[in-house]
Amino acid sequence: MTGPSTPGDPPRDDAGEAIEALAALEGAPSARFWLTVRRKIERRMVTAHVADFSWELPKVVLIEFIQLVFGLFQRREDPKGGTR
Repeated sequence: MTGPSTPGDPPRDDAGEAIEALAALEGAPSARFWLTVRRKIERRMVTAHVADFSWELPKVVLIEFIQLVFGLFQRREDPKGGTR
């Protein structure tokens, strides 16, 4: 029997009986498991969307205000074809 491995030791091949025993266990995950996984994924997606929105919103608002200010000072055409 070998002792615990140290960082300098070469890797051991542990693909033995334990792996074969795990491979023999075939069972479908329960519906509760899939529901838990789906909820965790959705929670992360919502968090990512909120973070993205809060990062992009100030830029969008600033651009809109700049367009508003420049839009106030641009020359406009009269419906008759002249400029104001």
